[in-house]
Amino acid sequence: MGRSGGGGGIFRYESFNFQVRTIEDSSLAKIPEEILRTIKEAIRCFTSNSYYGTVAMCRRIVEGIVVSKGAGGRNLKEKIDNLGNRKLISERVAMHDHYVRSLGNIAWHFDSIQEQEITRDDALVCVSTAYEVTKEVFLEIENAVDVLQSYGIESFVDNRAKRVKN
Repeated sequence: MGRSGGGGGIFRYESFNFQVRTIEDSSLAKIPEEILRTIKEAIRCFTSNSYYGTVAMCRRIVEGIVVSKGAGGRNLKEKIDNLGNRKLISERVAMHDHYVRSLGNIAWHFDSIQEQEITRDDALVCVSTAYEVTKEVFLEIENAVDVLQSYGIESFVDNRAKRVKN
């Protein structure tokens, strides 16, 4: 994964760019290797226009986070809730994790309902959210970036959240 310096920086991987707070390369060592590999895979899926693959990889990132933090529960929803209840992740991180989990469920399970299709915007929001959550959890950057505000996608997420089932 590459990065560009400067305050606010641009995260670059192949042709995928989005604004993030700059992190030093040495900080990436704090992120488990399997999660870093999955982030790279999610970005490769996105740049290949494989939006279902992107979202599925993002759900895998969330699963990696909760497993690495020792979450208890029978499924991913319960594990996210467990970390939130134990204050091992913030309420905001739990909300973002549930959003990624819900989209990941749509990507993973076949559904012929047109409203449930994964779009480019879904994939972009999902990979951006998963990346920022990873930074906040492992690099302990509080409020790394408020994804919804910083990417100018608040209304998109609000509208999509109304269509996403638990």
